[in-house]
Amino acid sequence: MSTPEELLARAGKSFHLAGKFLPPECRAAATRLYAFCRGLDDLADETGDAAQIETVAKALEINDRSHPLAALYLTLESSDPAPAVALARALRDDTGPTLIPDERALLRYCHGVAGTVGLIMAGVLGTAGPAAAWHAIDLGIAMQLTNIARDTREDADRNRRYLPATWVDLAPAAIRRAPHDVHQAVRRCLSLADLYYASGLAGLAYLPPRSRRGILIAAKVYREIGGELRRQGPARKADRVAVPAWRKASLVAGTFLATAPWTAPVPPHDPTLHSQLDGLVGAHL
Repeated sequence: MSTPEELLARAGKSFHLAGKFLPPECRAAATRLYAFCRGLDDLADETGDAAQIETVAKALEINDRSHPLAALYLTLESSDPAPAVALARALRDDTGPTLIPDERALLRYCHGVAGTVGLIMAGVLGTAGPAAAWHAIDLGIAMQLTNIARDTREDADRNRRYLPATWVDLAPAAIRRAPHDVHQAVRRCLSLADLYYASGLAGLAYLPPRSRRGILIAAKVYREIGGELRRQGPARKADRVAVPAWRKASLVAGTFLATAPWTAPVPPHDPTLHSQLDGLVGAHL
């Protein structure tokens, strides 16, 4: 079985790069968090074992370390179970065919599988207070919207369409046959992501100074996946677009040379970004 560090290096290349710029204690905790999330993802995507995911959720609710994934999560400091339980149940509900109907459902899904991870990560890095949490949720949502834009073809092969029907009303089996229609919806998804990236980056000021650059690098490298999708357009060849190594190096250098986002005053969080997240953990309502 792979260690969390080996898993991150192999499967989470963007996050592995960003982790090099985190303090050692935060890097170790973030690596365990990645392994926890990857374990849940594998249960959802590889085995479709909804019952096993629910077992993890219930173990987390009662601080039961008998399940390995629950035990791994509970090693984290400030391991509030609420966002992890919400994450597990969002993935539990995502084990079968998926057809997202509208933008509200899309944003609620993104909160469940990624905004929750932003909340947990904020705790791992030592932030506190609702404003920090709101911006952390936004960064998670932005990254998940990028995932959805990138993975349209692979998701369709699993009988899933996360792009809302109000944007592109296609059955998953038709996704590969309609590249132009799908690309228009992908561009819309990326434009929505940009709103959440802006809020997430503004919130980096709430992080301890030693952790800010690592998260900035993760956000910039991940956001650049969207840039690649826009440049390659509907005729892109690869199912999964990646950021070239030279571009990643340029983005990392840019975080040291350009003005950092945390040097500006943090604007008040925009509650309209959470207007569709009523009832969800940590939302600004």
